[in-house]
Amino acid sequence: MAFFEAYLNAFYSLFQIIAKVTPYIYDRKAIKKKIPDEYFEWQKNFFITNRDIDENYTKYLEEQTIWYDDIVCNRHAISHNISVFLGFGKEQIESIHIPKKNTFL
Repeated sequence: MAFFEAYLNAFYSLFQIIAKVTPYIYDRKAIKKKIPDEYFEWQKNFFITNRDIDENYTKYLEEQTIWYDDIVCNRHAISHNISVFLGFGKEQIESIHIPKKNTFL
C-alpha cells in the first residue's frame, strides 16, 4: 500500500510543479487575471473558466486529463483516509493523523 501511495503522490507532486511553472509561459501583462499556481486542479478550473486565454490548452485540459482526476481521487482517498501520517519529534515518533476505522476507497 505504501508503494502505491508513493506512486500516486509522485504524479500528484509532478502536476503541482506544472502548476507552478505554467504561469511563466504566458505574458502576465496581457492576462488581466492572475493564473493560480497553488494547485493544478485550481489552475485547470481557471483555464476552463477563462478559455479565451488559451483555447487549445483549455480543450486539452477538458478532454485529456480525465485520468488525472482519477489519480487525484485515489491519492486523496489513500493519503487522507487510509494511511497513518507520522511526525518525528526530537525523541520519539509522534502520531499526527490516524484514519477512522472502516474507511474504504
